Amino acid sequence: MAVGKVCTGFSRPYVALYNESAGVVTYTGTRRLARGVSVNVSPDTGDTNDFYADNVLAESDSGVFTGGTLTLTVDGLHVDAERMIMGLPEADGDWVAYGDNQSAPNVGVGFIARYMSDGVTTYTPIILCKNKFNPLPLEATTQGESIDWQTEELTAKIMRGDDANHNWKYLGKDYTSENDAEAALVTKLGGSMHTITQTLTNVFSSLSDEAIADGEPLEATLAAESGYVIDSVTVTMGGEDITSTAWSASTSKINIASVTGDVVIVATGVEE
Repeated sequence: MAVGKVCTGFSRPYVALYNESAGVVTYTGTRRLARGVSVNVSPDTGDTNDFYADNVLAESDSGVFTGGTLTLTVDGLHVDAERMIMGLPEADGDWVAYGDNQSAPNVGVGFIARYMSDGVTTYTPIILCKNKFNPLPLEATTQGESIDWQTEELTAKIMRGDDANHNWKYLGKDYTSENDAEAALVTKLGGSMHTITQTLTNVFSSLSDEAIADGEPLEATLAAESGYVIDSVTVTMGGEDITSTAWSASTSKINIASVTGDVVIVATGVEE
């Protein structure tokens, strides 16, 4: 008996700038949007076309996709991600301006859906080919006796693509690894991935990802295990030592503005 699959999760939303030339669609500037909380895709279709014969419904042609609405809930956008999807100008000092000089671009949106079938977990990359985000709402609540975890809800118009088939969605194959599904998703959106390798001795890292998209910023906080202090940290990218610019001993943070190669982090703690 065939076994269906049940959706059990959603993760790793990505966006990329949508480009079209002579009916060929490409993507650039692929980046992670935020951490995913939930997603809802609501297609709009034209009316069905029914044919009746012998006083009964004999044939029916389903409605054609005409557009739709994407509702995407995330933990919270970084400023550079917000600038991208809203088409905001470069920051003027510490501030980014919303006004007449902003122009929201068309973007591809991708994410990973997690499924379970007969006890087996798989990950499926999904891409909505052409979308335009609406202006972002803002809702915040003051903290009471405990933290009220607040998320950010984004909405976008889903459109048909400008290729010959007017594709509006791509559904990838099932992967047994979420990282493999993410790599396939990023590649389809015109990007590439770099590996992250951490060799930690008596040190903890806030970074759990094993790969990152090209051009993405990387942030990590290191902390020594109890009874230890951080003695040495080395960060390389693409085989080049970038420790002096990436590692801050005063804040115990690693910051790389734009990842362009495989990243290797080696950190060692010694007894106090």
